Amino acid sequence: YLLDEEATQQGMLDAFQTLVSSGASGDVLVMQYAGHGTQLRDDDGDESDRFDEAFVPVDYHAGALFLRDDVVATTLRGLAR
Repeated sequence: YLLDEEATQQGMLDAFQTLVSSGASGDVLVMQYAGHGTQLRDDDGDESDRFDEAFVPVDYHAGALFLRDDVVATTLRGLAR
């Protein structure tokens, strides 16, 4: 669980990577997100609508990066088959 000020960009990324790496073949992993999301201009040309979707971490106002769908997709590649 990440609550309130724990939901920083790095905290969210670490928790997501921990969840993905904890799974074994045949497991069902679930992530629930109760926070803000946003759309940002696609920065690598892989989106047909020209926008990336992103989670908004608690520290975004301090210059932290949004957690873009591209980062989530890269993390998901670490899932066990």
